[in-house]
Amino acid sequence: MKITLEINDIDYGALTAQFLPLVRDKLAEKDGTAMAILAKIAEMPPETAGKMVNLLPQKTRDELILMLLHKNKEKIILAAESYAHKNGLRFRIDDFRVE
Repeated sequence: MKITLEINDIDYGALTAQFLPLVRDKLAEKDGTAMAILAKIAEMPPETAGKMVNLLPQKTRDELILMLLHKNKEKIILAAESYAHKNGLRFRIDDFRVE
């Protein structure tokens, strides 16, 4: 079974504050100006980093969120499965894709 979610009104700042510290080291390995900027932002306290991300161009914010979600895929799957199980729903999520 395939379930598709369409998500709008993303709180980029909150997502960044939550996940950016987890991928701080990986950002430094990426090439490009945007990744260099994000690596510097990642060195800031999470709350400040979240606010700074909201100042970036939309395309850069989208790229960042895609990367953060992909890097935290397993944690997101486990959290979704756990939430479902706590609410009486039993299933396993094999994968998710973000585009």
